[in-house]
Amino acid sequence: MSRHYRIVLHIGTEKTGSTALQGALYRHRMLLQSHGLAYWHSPGRQEARGLASAALDDQAGDDYLEQLGCMDTASREAFRQRELADLQSMLEGLPPSVHTVLISSEHFHSRLRQPGQLQWLKQILAPFSQQIEVVVYLRRQVDLVASFYSTHLKNGGSQKLENVARSTCHPRNHYYNYHMVLDLWSRVFGEEALRVRLFDASFLEGRTIQEDFLSLVQCPEVAIHAMSAPERHNESLIPAGQVMLRALNMQVAGLSQDEVQEHDCLEALRHDLIREYRGSGLQLKAADANSLQTHFEASNEWVRQRWFSDRARLFDPVEEAYGQGRGPLQDMTSAQLTLAEAVVAALAKRVEEGQPLTDLDPCANWFRDLAVQRETSAPNTALRLMTLAHRIRPRGPFIARKLEFYRERMPAQPSSGMNALWRHLRDLLRS
Repeated sequence: MSRHYRIVLHIGTEKTGSTALQGALYRHRMLLQSHGLAYWHSPGRQEARGLASAALDDQAGDDYLEQLGCMDTASREAFRQRELADLQSMLEGLPPSVHTVLISSEHFHSRLRQPGQLQWLKQILAPFSQQIEVVVYLRRQVDLVASFYSTHLKNGGSQKLENVARSTCHPRNHYYNYHMVLDLWSRVFGEEALRVRLFDASFLEGRTIQEDFLSLVQCPEVAIHAMSAPERHNESLIPAGQVMLRALNMQVAGLSQDEVQEHDCLEALRHDLIREYRGSGLQLKAADANSLQTHFEASNEWVRQRWFSDRARLFDPVEEAYGQGRGPLQDMTSAQLTLAEAVVAALAKRVEEGQPLTDLDPCANWFRDLAVQRETSAPNTALRLMTLAHRIRPRGPFIARKLEFYRERMPAQPSSGMNALWRHLRDLLRS
């Protein structure tokens, strides 16, 4: 006879610190189990991505299943059965001291959009559940789309942030409409099963999602303290990285099938940009963000009335300073600078000498301003940065004057152009 547990299903949403939470739960799963909480994850992963995919019907598109080669009905059913067998084996093998099972995947939010998919999930958990709680974190929609933008670029996208926001961030899109999301899960699991939280430091218990979630599932304070070491799981890219990645994506999309070597070179640069340029990315301008956010007033008000009646509004209004302070580079590491030189060199190959690299134009301002900041403390670095700015915007008068001044003062050749690209590729081959 199956034992029954309190099952806590964390469904996201996406871009609310889920990776950091799942990493902490995975690394400390033995500590959790010693306090009566078990953490289940899909085989080979740190979260329950496979269970979200298993809940999909056989016709639904899913990038994870495609990566595994599960493209037809038979292979999908075999995958589904493997996932369920692993879950069942774990639940049946837990020691008697375990009373709560934690399951987490933000893909429950983003992938499961039909009642039948949630009914299947509830049905496979029911034989082991004393009660099922559904935990969900909500983030202001304009913040969500800004965080999603780096994912768009990592997946090969080439649209600007403003275009992505206009085309995707609207109340008709389940991904952003919390009324749709919560109503769907309420209808299947019951409104009383939902634990709705706001992804906001002023709201979260302990100011991090890890501490908030662990407090919510009644994890002992001693374990919460042990699992609350500061860590950063920022999957976004800083603005310069986003601009360069977008330009590389456009270049890759324009290659023919015969240009294999150049394709591989650009893909290597894409991979390195994603690794080296992590951080907070672009935001919409305040006026655009405010206009976009007003479209969600009705759906957000529905959520507020049911779960946050003590608040005047679900999310704080968009600030006048929104979107400012995310553009200029504060500094660049040596690896970031060398990589930027390699990216500019690769993109310049297809542009006639003396012509601007228009897709990188925002970077010209950032490289220029950082060069001016560093011209006294690090003149060689300033020369390299201004050389980049000049190659991107060769007709900029201020950039040209500054570059001439730097060269007269320090005639050493900057590390740029094709030499930088080949050095970077050489280092890649050695690593």
